[in-house]
Amino acid sequence: MYGIVKKIIMEQNIDSSAQQFRQIQEEFEVANEQINMVATQVILDDICSDWMLAGEARSFNSLDIARIRKQLAVFKNTSSMIESIYIYNGKIDKFLSTDGNYSYTGKAGFSDLGIVEILNDYDNYYSRNLFKRERVIRNSLGTEVTDSVYTYVLNNTQDSQVTSAIVVNLDLTPLFAKVLGMEAMQESQMVIVDGKDEMWAELQNFSDLDMKMDSHLLNLIEGNDGHAETSYDAERYFVSWMHSDKTDWDYLKVTKWDTMFARLLELQKWAFFICAFILLAVAGGSAFSSFSIYRLYGQLERKNFIKNGMKISESNKLKENFLYEFIHKRKTYGNAELTERLEQLGYPMRAGKLFTVLLLQLEDYHSFIEEFGQDGAYDVKYSVRNIFEEIFNMEFHVSGLINRDNTIVFILSAEDGESVDTGRIEGKFREFCDKIKPFGEWTFSLIGSEEFLTAEKIPELAEKLYQVKEESFFYPSNMFLTYERICEEHSGSVNYRKLDLGKLTDTLRGGKDVWEQYQIFAESLECYSSKEYMNAMIWLGVSLVRDMKEFYMTDADQEYTLNHFLAQLAKCDKKVQVDKQFEKVFSNMLQIQESANVKKGVTGKMEEIQEYIQKNYSNMNIALEFLGDEFGVSANYLGRVFKKETGVSVSEYLNSVRLQKVLEGLENTEKPAKDIAQACGFASINYFYTYFRKKMGVTPQAYRQQLRSREK
Repeated sequence: MYGIVKKIIMEQNIDSSAQQFRQIQEEFEVANEQINMVATQVILDDICSDWMLAGEARSFNSLDIARIRKQLAVFKNTSSMIESIYIYNGKIDKFLSTDGNYSYTGKAGFSDLGIVEILNDYDNYYSRNLFKRERVIRNSLGTEVTDSVYTYVLNNTQDSQVTSAIVVNLDLTPLFAKVLGMEAMQESQMVIVDGKDEMWAELQNFSDLDMKMDSHLLNLIEGNDGHAETSYDAERYFVSWMHSDKTDWDYLKVTKWDTMFARLLELQKWAFFICAFILLAVAGGSAFSSFSIYRLYGQLERKNFIKNGMKISESNKLKENFLYEFIHKRKTYGNAELTERLEQLGYPMRAGKLFTVLLLQLEDYHSFIEEFGQDGAYDVKYSVRNIFEEIFNMEFHVSGLINRDNTIVFILSAEDGESVDTGRIEGKFREFCDKIKPFGEWTFSLIGSEEFLTAEKIPELAEKLYQVKEESFFYPSNMFLTYERICEEHSGSVNYRKLDLGKLTDTLRGGKDVWEQYQIFAESLECYSSKEYMNAMIWLGVSLVRDMKEFYMTDADQEYTLNHFLAQLAKCDKKVQVDKQFEKVFSNMLQIQESANVKKGVTGKMEEIQEYIQKNYSNMNIALEFLGDEFGVSANYLGRVFKKETGVSVSEYLNSVRLQKVLEGLENTEKPAKDIAQACGFASINYFYTYFRKKMGVTPQAYRQQLRSREK
């Protein structure tokens, strides 16, 4: 009995560890992709790119710098993971940062010495992925403080020198807390080691084991995936580890043996009642059936029944190992061995036998994980695979492999022919979608190909499907897509210079036909890939938010609404979700505009503003910013509305009023022209004389003489 109990403990721990390892890797991949998108948007942004591409002859004043920092803050707010963003221009050797503690300075004076070292020797640090680094901060007292941070760098180099760079620093504490909060991580500790044998992350739920000092444990990760028992300071531990060929990372998890065993003993007490409940539910067709019960029943079935001379659990493990090695690692098999392996999976092999690959993708995977957790997600995906195989095996031969992401890959062949009309596959997929509905409101997409190939070409076709799987972004849920259709409809790169943003912003300010203009804009992008599409839509979102903030004095709630829109936009997995986000933000933006116009009444107060200028023209402090504060509206917005309503700018109108008063003073008094000008609000006498001559064609003295001569 003890041996059986121990074996179950080990299998459960190994399964949960493998799922955790895959989840963590997936979380990092998602984070890496999101941050790459943010960095790309910074490059595409007009304000930021103008600064990053500036040459030595270009100068920036404090207002320019404040405007760029404000724009960087917009990008920072698109993700809660982002701690800070730096942008660097190598031509002028200057850094700008969202962190106010970092001044506008060059490498020599920049406080983050760690990133300076990286940019100075970037070839040795080159990475297009997140990496962990030691951040050395030099404070105002000259003392250096060191901490660890996860960083993403997107840069441009010339002659091995970094000419410009975008640095995004991340706080992954919430992500690590999410992992540590899993039930399977109780009394456990996990270490992730990167391809350079450096500690990438260490997650702890107990502190009495120092794995950094325990070379024995770290040495375990040398070699293949596996598990072992070990002792340390009179405490017994179970260790499992896995190597990822994709990232070249090693994952190692240590769990206190007593904790695992206590859980199993508790489970053992209730085993009789659990089994009785399952039998009653199955026998009575109970409505309480669920994927978790189905998965638990499947575990009992696999452990206790025999098929083809071996336990089903062993048969499934061989199947999964073969499919993983064959499809993902592209292991090469001889013809005889490959035929034998496929026959073990139930494919009747004969000369000329053809196959195709299907990629089943579970959509809205983030919500799915939030609902079930990583452990429960595997149970559901296991049952989804079984149902898919059950339905398709009525007409074809199908075997599937559950992947660590939101996909399951299947190998399909026909019983009665060498190839299959894709219409038959589409019909079975619709049947699958109908069959799965009672278990939950989940949606799927199925990607296949019109090609049917020989067995050795299966990995090559699978790789093609993985390359285009993200393009299901454009299509409705529960739809069968082909690789050929996707490649035909979505390719190429967006030319941002040809995107007509002006029409949409003008329409938005006008408040009419906004959605129609948005659809025209979106439709112009649908021929590109989903990544290109999303980059362009985020660029659009950032541009509209920036334009809104420049035009109106948004309050804290409105700022939050606009920033939240950008954060939600970056999370969209489908085009329809993008459309919903823009539809919602357009409504919010129109409300902001309406509120501003009603509250501030700028458009209706043009006469009042003009009267104010006519009464207070002698105040030298009057300027666009002064009037904005006086009437409670953004200076930029006031300036644009004033010119639209009057045909001239605020400064032109103000100077024209002052000039008229100067002319009256020259005609009616004998005061010096400069005294009259100062009394009328001209702060600069040189500017007054230049302006007067430009408008009147003569100097003030000549103008007075002309008046006097006419009077005689």
